[in-house]
Amino acid sequence: MDLILVFLISVVLAIMYFFISKNIRKNATYQFIHIPKNAGTAFCKSASIQGLDTCCSNKDWSCHQGAHDKIDSFLKKRPSNTIYITSIRDPYSRFISAFSHYKYKSKRYANEIKGKKFDMTRFTDANDFIQKIISKDKNALRAFRDILFDTQTEYISLKGAGIHPQVKYFLRQEYLDEDMKKLCAKTGVCISLTKDKYEANINTYTYTKLNKTSIEFINENYKRDFMLLPYEMKNE
Repeated sequence: MDLILVFLISVVLAIMYFFISKNIRKNATYQFIHIPKNAGTAFCKSASIQGLDTCCSNKDWSCHQGAHDKIDSFLKKRPSNTIYITSIRDPYSRFISAFSHYKYKSKRYANEIKGKKFDMTRFTDANDFIQKIISKDKNALRAFRDILFDTQTEYISLKGAGIHPQVKYFLRQEYLDEDMKKLCAKTGVCISLTKDKYEANINTYTYTKLNKTSIEFINENYKRDFMLLPYEMKNE
């Protein structure tokens, strides 16, 4: 008798949990936090094409690339029940991508690069760029202050705190398709990434192997990213 009662209670609780979860998912507001160089442009453009306002609520799919707003800004203007989604990336490949974004100019970003007060073409590769930062080269320091080189965690955590509890879903750039399927199943935010002829100028990037000095530099400057995100530091 006791076992039957326990079984019935378990069934009732499972049914209640299902409907409560479904109701929460239905009433939740989702907002994407666009951390630079983590495939956010592709995510937001695809969301807009599919009629979703996960990134923006107007006809401009980028909203200035999502404006790269940080969590503290969203908390001031978004509903309190907002659940945040973001994309993350291995700090080493992200740094190389940020460098390459300005080093190897693409048609999509030509005007953006033209207006910058630094010249990334003066550096032979990411290793040279980092060495120049360490050497206090003015051009390199100006470039390193660009938002593309911000840490990832400053977009999803408040100052001096860990990742904000309302940031619930993380799309790993390395496993984007897999994580987007999980996002769809759990939230109902289902986005199929679109591609176009200007998609990520990754095809124009040359391969860069980071040297020991560069790895140590990234380890030091992106320490919180390694601490709070699922990526491990390298030694060499």
